[in-house]
Amino acid sequence: MEIKIIKSLDQSCDTRVIGLYEDETYSFEDEEIQEMVHYLTKVEEFKWEFGKVESFILPREAKPNKFILIGLGKKEDFTLEKLRKVVAKVIKEGNRLKAKCILLEPMGISKVISVETSTRIIAEISILANYKFDRYQADKKENSIQEIHIWCREENYLEAMEISCQEGRILGETTVFARDLVNEPANVLLPIELANQAKATGEKYGFEVEVFDEDQIQELGMEAYLSVARASENPPRLIVMRYFGDPANQEERIGLIGKGLTYDSGGLCIKPPKGMIDMKSDMGGAAAVIGAMAAIAQMKL
Repeated sequence: MEIKIIKSLDQSCDTRVIGLYEDETYSFEDEEIQEMVHYLTKVEEFKWEFGKVESFILPREAKPNKFILIGLGKKEDFTLEKLRKVVAKVIKEGNRLKAKCILLEPMGISKVISVETSTRIIAEISILANYKFDRYQADKKENSIQEIHIWCREENYLEAMEISCQEGRILGETTVFARDLVNEPANVLLPIELANQAKATGEKYGFEVEVFDEDQIQELGMEAYLSVARASENPPRLIVMRYFGDPANQEERIGLIGKGLTYDSGGLCIKPPKGMIDMKSDMGGAAAVIGAMAAIAQMKL
């Protein structure tokens, strides 16, 4: 999915999003949009309550011709979490409408939510809400949305919005990478493969990755670690990642630790079948840390 900031309205997107608070006034230069929104709010009694969604299609060749109305609710009650949910609903409705390009502008602007923060959340959640793991499905149903355009109304916000958009894209993409690792079957993502994924990520984004094999783990005296691994015929790996954004202050460190057990059958107390279905996600902590390192390195923090 491509996400970018645009400085003026054009006909590049087939779908436009209109998000308003309850009792917020609206006015559109496009008379067709104005008439349709007026009809839906006055005749069909569409309310701009939080999370309420309505969509319509104008019978015209000019773009945008598809429109998604999304209610933001009461301004004083709007939060960052509500903004995330609103964007997710927009993406879901966009795919239902088979939209290819969606035009939004920063929503929910208040004393709490800045234009930059709204832009970052729109970019991040657009990627997350469009996510699906269908790598092993023969009959794949692709999402229709290919682009997200975020409209910058004022030139003085342009640079900050572009930075925020980039941050949101990085956070979204690295979270998707972590989700992919978690969703891989346990017979594919063995400890050695998880280590290989970490090394490839480090090479791609520029952070150090050191992988310890079973002999090196033994030398470190990590008996409990090795005891858990002995239950499997697949050898363990210990992954250590390092990124120094400030080489002059390498002693100022923040450590992230993530559990990387690629499958947990339950040890002495074997889990029942229902409890084993999602045990491949027991390495979700490690996946989150690998994704976080990828984001940190890209942002050069």
